[in-house]
Amino acid sequence: MWGSYDPQRVRRGAVHVGELEGKGRPQGQMLAIGFDPDRSTFPPASGAPPDTCAAKLELYGRYLVVEDNGGCGGLNVSFTGTYARVKSLRPLGGL
Repeated sequence: MWGSYDPQRVRRGAVHVGELEGKGRPQGQMLAIGFDPDRSTFPPASGAPPDTCAAKLELYGRYLVVEDNGGCGGLNVSFTGTYARVKSLRPLGGL
């Protein structure tokens, strides 16, 4: 989500939300969406349409490392980052 930490932006409804969607077959600890890792490197060739979503997801223990090509989600939305699996979530700013 983009803009969700700005209360004024949330009130105006100016938060951008995106989703990753695609098919892929895990290869070890890696999952490719929108490109074939056996035929190309990431990101996919520059000839691909700019709005085509491609992402590489790699699992390292409890961490998921994601890299996308900027064509996933919506305006200003990116999934590139490191995510951690946790047992429970506490509210932001909580004790």
